[in-house]
Amino acid sequence: MGIDREVTFLDVGGRHGEHRFLANNLKYSILEIDNTVVGNNIIFGDICNCPIIPNSSFDIVYSNNVFEHLKNPFSAAKESIRILKKNGLLICVVPFSARYHPVPIDCFRYTHEGLIALFENKNKIQRVFTGYDISGRRNNKIGGKIKGGLDCTVVDELGAWRENWKAIYIGKKC
Repeated sequence: MGIDREVTFLDVGGRHGEHRFLANNLKYSILEIDNTVVGNNIIFGDICNCPIIPNSSFDIVYSNNVFEHLKNPFSAAKESIRILKKNGLLICVVPFSARYHPVPIDCFRYTHEGLIALFENKNKIQRVFTGYDISGRRNNKIGGKIKGGLDCTVVDELGAWRENWKAIYIGKKC
């Protein structure tokens, strides 16, 4: 059985499309708050309040390492669900354990239960999956990409930051 329409994919905070490969053969768009980003299919706006995107616009709303940078992740969760089509998928990947990285701020870390509370709190979304990705757990993440070294960690005999876990939430809009 084939798909008779184009499947739409929104990469929230997608910068320059580093995760575009996840949306092969889909209509890929990026929601970006940084208006200096250049590229195709970019919507400039804030996921915490994004009236520029109409209700039920996307089949997939994806964010990877975005929600830890938001001062109001509950508003972002509500907006993500609002712009998701019925039966659409919401995919959120966030740090459970990661070094401090203020781009431009760094506010939160999440557990699977925190993500459930974030997305299922009075919202019309059904959990498909929650869990953790520990594939990068022992990677040596020193930082040093931010001016002034704000994201640098202390390096000791074991290296730098070594607990790099991601929490994952996948939900389907009812």
